[in-house]
Amino acid sequence: MIAEFLAAYAALSAPERTEADRRADFRAVFGTDQGQRVLLDLMKIARVIEPVQADDPIALQRSDGMRGLLYVILRYLTAEALPDNKTLNHRI
Repeated sequence: MIAEFLAAYAALSAPERTEADRRADFRAVFGTDQGQRVLLDLMKIARVIEPVQADDPIALQRSDGMRGLLYVILRYLTAEALPDNKTLNHRI
């Protein structure tokens, strides 16, 4: 199973994948009813709307990481078409 995951990861990292490809994939996955439910669950898990406990630096970093990943998903879902040489300002 891990070998299959690593092969799929390598294919996703291939340079021939464009931002338009990624945007289309994210919209295909999260554009369904099931995808919308998963996205809402991720928003709850990441506590996007809730305040973060500032007195716990580890919890703060963990929360920031979860929110950051969720924001990447949301940017792909809401981004307009970009030229293929432009990115959404994050690494994939």
